Amino acid sequence: AIAGSNLGIIENCKAVSCNITSLWESGGICGANTKKVKNCSVESSIITCTVSSSTSSRYALAGGIIGYNEGIIDTCTINASQIMSRHNAANNTYVGGIAGKNEKGMIMNCNGMDYTISAYATSYSWDYTHAGGVVGANNGTVQYCHMNIKSISAKNREDENGYYGGIAGTNTSIISGCSYEGCDRAAGKNTGTIV
Repeated sequence: AIAGSNLGIIENCKAVSCNITSLWESGGICGANTKKVKNCSVESSIITCTVSSSTSSRYALAGGIIGYNEGIIDTCTINASQIMSRHNAANNTYVGGIAGKNEKGMIMNCNGMDYTISAYATSYSWDYTHAGGVVGANNGTVQYCHMNIKSISAKNREDENGYYGGIAGTNTSIISGCSYEGCDRAAGKNTGTIV
């Protein structure tokens, strides 16, 4: 990753053939973003977040570009990569092609091609897993993103499906002008607006 946490501007950066692992926030460019990431790409990489039982109060967050986003992600791409998030206790796991979770931030003009997404929780409850082509859970704005997904899954220990979608696993805010191929849902759970 370019940075563990971004409080400034990351622009025109590229990560190729990387193996990135984290205990709670994992991203191809940075783990957490509160400012701006623009025109960055991740290719042929493996991005993994695994939360153990000893750190069970934390969410597991993994994204192709950013693990947890409160800022702006603009014109970024994810290609031919694997993005995985796993929680080994009873708490939420989020994974997305661009960001694991978007909390009042903005994701725009991003693209993805031929990548896989997997969220897994050892809990018996299926609603702990959130996986999306752009973002695992959206509570901000996602617009003009276009994704071609190789595969996507959200499972619990009973092999039950969680929330998964071609754009967002769960949406409580705004998704606009986005498209996807290779997945059968736009949003696994939607209580916001998709236009």
